[in-house]
Amino acid sequence: MAGIFFLGGFVLLAVMAVEELAFWLGHSLLGYAYSPQTFLEVATVLFVIGIAFLLRQIRDELRRRNLRDLRHFHPEMPAEEHENPPP
Repeated sequence: MAGIFFLGGFVLLAVMAVEELAFWLGHSLLGYAYSPQTFLEVATVLFVIGIAFLLRQIRDELRRRNLRDLRHFHPEMPAEEHENPPP
């Protein structure tokens, strides 16, 4: 799901770049209906939504694993917790 938002954001960034180049040449591909800044704003919103979906997927995956795979990242855990993991 996040990939769709990232793809949409990159497409809008490409359209923005082409439209900005056309503005410099005195033309417009979209008939001056939207400025390149509008495309940049919408692309930014799509990227933020995509990042939110990625973070949600990461959170759900960590909850699914019950954080068992991340014990080695916490050196402050007592040794007995490393030796006898909870069921």
